Amino acid sequence: MHHARFAGADAVAASRAGSRWTIKVIRGEDEPYAMPAPVASPCVNVCHIEPGTGCCEGCLRTLDEIAGWISYSDEMKRAVWRRIAVRRDAAAERAAERER
Repeated sequence: MHHARFAGADAVAASRAGSRWTIKVIRGEDEPYAMPAPVASPCVNVCHIEPGTGCCEGCLRTLDEIAGWISYSDEMKRAVWRRIAVRRDAAAERAAERER
């Protein structure tokens, strides 16, 4: 656990589990409350762009999404996650259609 001073708070504690950070702001005698952790990358280290879809086989992101990830705001990253969910659902539906 790392501690630091923060304006308006007695301390800030940050802990890391894998690629996720949890930040807690501790104000005086109050109970600490968790601030939103940074949005985790969807990368699963299976990096292969499918020519038919233009998406990575592992994380289902486009090349533009992969290249821009590091500069995206948390809201933009959440939007990518929503698009990934849509792509995953569409891929599952296509696979189900092939099995029929």
